[in-house]
Amino acid sequence: MKRHLTLTSVCLLAILVVGCSTTYTVRTMDGREYHSVGKPDLTDDKYIKFETKDGREVLIKQQEVSSISED
Repeated sequence: MKRHLTLTSVCLLAILVVGCSTTYTVRTMDGREYHSVGKPDLTDDKYIKFETKDGREVLIKQQEVSSISED
């Protein structure tokens, strides 16, 4: 019984973690496209800041971004 409860808890935790990672597509005026992990942030100096799926941190001037959409 305890093993079943532990396995169920691990599965529910995995589903929760996977369900909470929303990705966004950031498109620039010159046609580049990035896929972020989590919602991109706007910095105080007008840059869009986000982390890509491969772990790179990206900063793009706000005026160079054409759209940000949730996937």
